[in-house]
Amino acid sequence: MYAGRIAWPWAWDRDLRPGYDIHLWTIPIEFSHAMLLFVVLLALAPLRTHLRQVLTGVLAGYCLACGRWAAFEFLAGFFLAEVHVLRAATAVPGDHRSTTLSHLAVGAFHSTVLAACLFVAGWPNEDADKTPGIRTLLSNTPAWFLSNGRDEALTEREDWGEALLEQKFWFGLAAVLLVWSCGEFAAARRQFERPLPQYCGRISYAVYLVHGPALDYWKDMTDRSVKPIGMETAVQRMTAWLVGLLFLGSLVVWLADLFWRLVDAPIVALGRTVEQVCLQTDRGNEAWLCPEAKKVEDAHGLTVIVG
Repeated sequence: MYAGRIAWPWAWDRDLRPGYDIHLWTIPIEFSHAMLLFVVLLALAPLRTHLRQVLTGVLAGYCLACGRWAAFEFLAGFFLAEVHVLRAATAVPGDHRSTTLSHLAVGAFHSTVLAACLFVAGWPNEDADKTPGIRTLLSNTPAWFLSNGRDEALTEREDWGEALLEQKFWFGLAAVLLVWSCGEFAAARRQFERPLPQYCGRISYAVYLVHGPALDYWKDMTDRSVKPIGMETAVQRMTAWLVGLLFLGSLVVWLADLFWRLVDAPIVALGRTVEQVCLQTDRGNEAWLCPEAKKVEDAHGLTVIVG
């Protein structure tokens, strides 16, 4: 029963708001759509590369048109990952032919895309219809994603506890565009490859897991510490928020680092060991994946099947 509450393998993309920690509502969605992605990979793996990419894009678009935002994100992520790995595996070293003008134009375009995606990420949970920019997006949200729609199927989804559904359409598009733009924009990519962002990426899942309990456990202590500051004015509220962020933020990062080192990293290592034990190592497996497949190594030493 408890495992079912954690996994919710048949909930798909319904926000069921788990009772054990409200912040972890994405885990059952990630689990079920990882299973979906495995099935899609099994079906598309034997196909030629370009056909597989086209079908992946079609499936992602179909899921978005049907209101399945999580399936769209997973399939679009698979598409972007394959494009990135194949490009890295077949890139010619030193081949960077571009003029200064085109370089500046590309930089301006991707900077605009990144800024727009970050703006969408700030979508408020309340008064979205009064927020400049956001209200324009809200008015152009497809009918399936409007949580106040009157469609019978949409009303049924609301009964499952789906909240703020219109956010998820724009969040999905923004997430895919953000990942794509970072992969294409070398200046942004270099920033994420620095040691500090890489460390943040390693502990990000641990932060996701521990920040809820940390907030619940130490919230009262933080509230008492900021009470003398007051909450009457905007300056007081901002000061109290910064003090709370300094205390709880540092605590969450420390707990996340411990969790990453003691739990997350060992489990990942165990998973890789189990994977190596389960994988077939005899020659000829690539032929099953694609009759014309060949193995190449990308810049990170990963073996890639190119068909």
